[in-house]
Amino acid sequence: MKTFIKFSGFLKVCIFFVLTAIVFYSCTKEDENNGDYDVNNSLTLFKLDNKNNNLDLTSTDTVASIAGVNGKYIPVSGAAGAAKGLETVKLELLTLKDSLLNSITLTSFFKPEYHVINSQLIIPASQKGKAYKIVVTVVDKAGATIGTKSFFGLDVVSCDPLPPCVVNNQITVILETPAGTPENEDISLFGSLNGWNRGDMTYKLHKNPDVANCYCVTVPFPPGSDAWQLGEIFIVRGAEYAKQAVKADGSDFIVQYANSDRGPIWKITVPKWRDR
Repeated sequence: MKTFIKFSGFLKVCIFFVLTAIVFYSCTKEDENNGDYDVNNSLTLFKLDNKNNNLDLTSTDTVASIAGVNGKYIPVSGAAGAAKGLETVKLELLTLKDSLLNSITLTSFFKPEYHVINSQLIIPASQKGKAYKIVVTVVDKAGATIGTKSFFGLDVVSCDPLPPCVVNNQITVILETPAGTPENEDISLFGSLNGWNRGDMTYKLHKNPDVANCYCVTVPFPPGSDAWQLGEIFIVRGAEYAKQAVKADGSDFIVQYANSDRGPIWKITVPKWRDR
């Protein structure tokens, strides 16, 4: 009888440890599947974040447009989740009167139940300078809308590249000139890319007709980016030394010509002109 009691006690201890191990294993597997979030709570209603922090956008927040190679766009970023799995995340760009301008529907996700949003809604050229409404809707695998959020986007009128200034395998140079720059004079680049020929119009800039003091042009990528291969670019109106771009102190304004660290879009602001 005593032996049976001792065995039963031992058996109870074994059962306890086995059950504990099963529970621990289940929790561990659940943590592995879900990562460091609880999809049943924090992610059933998604958050959007355009400020690179943890603050949710509200319906009164306004997100400014950004200029890119393919035109201007409103950035939408954040996270969406659904306990039953994500089916679609739809992003819509609408006028303030709810006319649809553009939309994106995401159907492929980082995880079945969770996805990080980092998308761009392209702004039509005809809508420059206007305000918009952005609506994001999340639908789960059961077809239910489990999250929706709207906020405002504002297209900021800025110096953007014209279509001729966006060419594959070329650097797009966007140039902003000082107020009062004469509009009837040609502006061009010269330097190591054309043998320092100030009168050469190979890199004559295109003027943006919608934005004052805004120009653009494309130039080829230089052959390399080592320090000894760095070239120089100067900016001039016409072909006169007196009309060359200078720094605030009157010294030559020079842009280093290299493909390192700059990417395909260069934005250059002329401080002043030598004759002005």
